[in-house]
Amino acid sequence: MMSSKPRLFLCLISLCLPGCTGLPAHFFEGINDLPKQMLSRQILVTLPESLKSEWGTIREELARQNDILTSGEFPLPSIGVDCLVYVVPEQENLGKVIQQLRADSRVVLAQENQVFEGVQSGENDTFADISYAPKLIHADTAHRIATGKGVHVAVVDTGAESDHPDLRDQLLETDNFVDGSNYSFTHDRHGTAVTGVIAAKANDGIGIDGIAPNAEVSILKACWYPESANAKPNAAVGLWRRR
Repeated sequence: MMSSKPRLFLCLISLCLPGCTGLPAHFFEGINDLPKQMLSRQILVTLPESLKSEWGTIREELARQNDILTSGEFPLPSIGVDCLVYVVPEQENLGKVIQQLRADSRVVLAQENQVFEGVQSGENDTFADISYAPKLIHADTAHRIATGKGVHVAVVDTGAESDHPDLRDQLLETDNFVDGSNYSFTHDRHGTAVTGVIAAKANDGIGIDGIAPNAEVSILKACWYPESANAKPNAAVGLWRRR
């Protein structure tokens, strides 16, 4: 249910860095070509904003000094860095190049661009068994004594698919501070994924188990997509309807 509270406009920037995701659209040019950010032997290098006037020069110098090939560049103003993408030729030692870049005082971060491949256990099977994060932080063990019961979590993000079978009984309230549209709210995928990671129902035979599966969640929409096509139902990462 959408409330009639005064509209507030909040600015929330979410950044995920499992290898500087969010590369520009031109990296996908050529529908039959492998996207540039999925090339092997690719490394990511970030430069600080304090050197912004020198970014172009540094980019070329790093390529020349380390015998690597420039592949792309995208600034991340929200955290004050410029992200450079390079490819290390086969004849060069990848680990050694990364060490050299990390030793350069102008470089904030240098790492190999990791490519991950998702797997699933079957169309109607739960995805909990292949969710590595809860095991990594021992949330699955903590569930023996605590599941978030009595805890109220507010998710300030896009909207979320409130009738999703893994979420519908978990929501305490929803509110839309952006456009007042119930349709846009329930068709937002990012907030659906975030809410699912936090509080997806456990042991229901579908989807994933949330980190706090018995928590109550309020979803507050304060972010939106620049294009409505980016908000699609049932597209949330890790949340799947049973067919």
